[in-house]
Amino acid sequence: IVGLTIAYFANSTDVENTFTTKEYGTEYTEEFVSPDNWLPGDTTNKTIVATNTGQVDQAVRIHVSEAWTTHNDGTLNGWIHSDGTKSTHTTQSELETDERVAILNLANTSDWTKVGNYYYYNYKLAPGESTTSFLESVTFNSKTKLDDTCTTSTSNGVKTVTCNSSGDDYDNAIYTLTLTIETVQYNQYASAWNTGNTVTIAEERPVPTAAEYLATNATNPAGTEYNATTKGEMF
Repeated sequence: IVGLTIAYFANSTDVENTFTTKEYGTEYTEEFVSPDNWLPGDTTNKTIVATNTGQVDQAVRIHVSEAWTTHNDGTLNGWIHSDGTKSTHTTQSELETDERVAILNLANTSDWTKVGNYYYYNYKLAPGESTTSFLESVTFNSKTKLDDTCTTSTSNGVKTVTCNSSGDDYDNAIYTLTLTIETVQYNQYASAWNTGNTVTIAEERPVPTAAEYLATNATNPAGTEYNATTKGEMF
């Protein structure tokens, strides 16, 4: 019997790899005071701005949804014919000529791209940067008519006309505008939002040419420079 001893050198080393993430944060600021007696023709200021408060480049989009609710808990589609009467939205031809009861007045349309019910901010939002607001205000369409019934009575030579709303119209109703702000890290927006080639968000805002600058800026008589914000049409 032969005894066999096996001896060897051994060593073990841990290699530690550290992965550090940066802060991701967004702050939203709005200008809006809810009116309690909104009348046809009234315009109410409404703006929304997103600020990148973190350390990661972001892409920004805002989803828009609207709802009209009557005081009887009914719903209205928010459209009227050009003569101000309610639209039922039964044909495409109506959609081409009808008007919204609540008109969204857009601002800074060169900074935002509308796709479906989303508005996409056209530029990467770097840390510390803020978007412009795609919206400036909301107007109650002045053409809006009530679905009312009028009766006439005469007493002692005095004629009285009495009109009553059906209770299922745009008077005594509530209009709710919901803006859902979404952000995602900039280099993943196409896959995260599945935008394909329909949306392009640039890395940097282009520097305006001299002609573009003069077209959007001016100087008042006092010599103070002011910016003329580009206004857009309602959608």
